[in-house]
Amino acid sequence: MFKNKDLKSVVLALAGANGTSGNENEAALLAKSMLEEYMPAHIDTLGSVCGDTGGDGVHIMLDAHIDRIGMTVTAIDDSGFIKFERVGGMDARVLAAEQVTVWGDEPLFGVITSTPPHLASGDDDKKAKKIEDLSIDVGMTADEVKKIVRPGMRITVNSTPKELLGGRVSCAALDDRAGVTAILRCLELLKDKNHGCRISVLFSSQEETGGSGAAARIRSTPAHGSRFAESGRFCGYRGSRAGCRPARNTRPVPASSPRSPAGICAAGSPPRQPHHLHTARPPPWRRAPPAGPRPA
Repeated sequence: MFKNKDLKSVVLALAGANGTSGNENEAALLAKSMLEEYMPAHIDTLGSVCGDTGGDGVHIMLDAHIDRIGMTVTAIDDSGFIKFERVGGMDARVLAAEQVTVWGDEPLFGVITSTPPHLASGDDDKKAKKIEDLSIDVGMTADEVKKIVRPGMRITVNSTPKELLGGRVSCAALDDRAGVTAILRCLELLKDKNHGCRISVLFSSQEETGGSGAAARIRSTPAHGSRFAESGRFCGYRGSRAGCRPARNTRPVPASSPRSPAGICAAGSPPRQPHHLHTARPPPWRRAPPAGPRPA
């Protein structure tokens, strides 16, 4: 699908797609179209993108979440201002004066407002506003807004991608569209390899609000080991027999590393229980008792 020089265009295309937690459809459809170049893929009931190469080899699951943080409409007041609440870990301290898009029946441009400093009382002008004190002004009357916006519709902060030094980029939703891109790049590296592994891919929904998309899929499709990509770097999970707990002392692994999923599979099929995915010591309740008599 892409070479190294196209990684930037792929991650920016994914980051530009709407897809807050619980409403990931636009981003999921784009990611699904990219994933289908490597394996059959579908979108499940919770909105996660799921793919599987099939086969009888060692089963490895690659996971990155497709959703992003944002906000949701809670009310429209008599003046046409839109009240909202967080979806995920949105930081209310940086929201005042942000430009946003309200994803109603048609997208609406808006600006987050708060009490002007000359109308603030006491020390209010010196403190960050609470989210319940903020509103969105879309320049319309209450009746006009209510025709196309309803509670539950999503809101995202507008962000223009910017190129930084060293080939880096800055924009919204890199958490975790960069992880999705890393998995796609991994699949590109593996596509001509005779690795013998069964690879499942999950671009999970609702990670920013509790992780229900990943939890449901991992339970329905247990794998010998899992790797999840967060902001473009791979980390490890224990296999399904250990309940898919995060492996302790596991450090992020770049996609180009021999310890990444691409590097592991390119080296050939590992044993049925792949010890190299279990990078940490087993928990105490699974360790063999020490030899010899127990101390008094």
